[in-house]
Parts: sequence; structure tokens; C-alpha cells
Amino acid sequence: MNKGDCLLRQGRVEDAMKSFGNATGTDGNNSYTWSFISKSLLNQGKYKDALEFLEKAAQHIDKKVLWNDKGTALSGLGRCYEAVQCYDNVLKIDPNYETSLNNKGLCLMSLEKYQEAIHCFNRILFLRPNVKHVLMNKYEALTKLGKIKDAEKCYERARKIKDNKQKQDFHGGESFQINA
Repeated sequence: MNKGDCLLRQGRVEDAMKSFGNATGTDGNNSYTWSFISKSLLNQGKYKDALEFLEKAAQHIDKKVLWNDKGTALSGLGRCYEAVQCYDNVLKIDPNYETSLNNKGLCLMSLEKYQEAIHCFNRILFLRPNVKHVLMNKYEALTKLGKIKDAEKCYERARKIKDNKQKQDFHGGESFQINA
């Protein structure tokens, strides 16, 4: 898998497909390989290329992952309205899927829909109250709305979290980024 990722970073798509195929025990020209390639491309910020491979993989990969990754690619291309629709598709399947809730909130912030973004962040914080980067995202949205006292409370709560050891299945693992 790592070899395939490195080959892809070098622009050697055919070799990467073979490597991913070897890792998955397939011929390298299937939905699993395309899914791995799309993930690698998303991590590299190559959103347009990632969309191409996501379309190829669409029939065979987990729909929740597909919609989230497609939303990530669209958001990276500045197509936030379409990205929000993708995240909504994920949330129809799993209303508590934190990655998509966070990503949707970040897109809504980009669209200056701060109250809706806060709603997304609150859903995550209801499930896991001490996720530092989500608290910081909420802080940013509250600040944009001019709700300074609420924002300060949110910031203080986040500041008290020493080390967010919770699982980071968010792309980049930082606030203010779209997650794959």
C-alpha cells in the first residue's frame, strides 16, 4: 500500500495500480484499487483526479466513504454547495458520522452559514464533548456570528483539553481543514 502511495506521488499511476493490486490480491484494475488511489490523491490535494477514481470505484465501495470522499474532493475544488450535498448523503446513511458532520460544518462556514455549521459541530460534541478541533471550529463559527461570550467559553473549554488522544479519522487532524 505504501509503495503504491509513493508511486502515485511520483505520478506513476500504472505502477501504483499494480502495487495497490498486489496489496489487495487483485489485478489492480478494480474498485478497491481505485478507492485506494482516490484516497491517496485526496491526501495529496489532487481533488479533480481523486473525483475521477471515485467515480470508477462508486459501485463497489462503502457508500458512506464514497460520499464523504467525494465531498472532500468537491470542497477542495471550492464547490462547497455540492460538497454539502455529498455530506448530507452520508448523514442519511449514518446521522452520527463525525467526519462528515465536521466536513459539512466547515463547508457551511465557507458559505457563511455559521449557525448551520454550529449545529453540525454541536452534534459531534453531543456524542464526544471533548474533541478539541471541533470545539475550535465551533469557536470560529461563533466568532463570525459575533457571539463573543459563547465563543470565549468554547475556546476556554478547548484550551483545557491538554492532548486530544481520541482517534483522528479526520484528514490532517487539524481544525479548519476539510477531512477525508
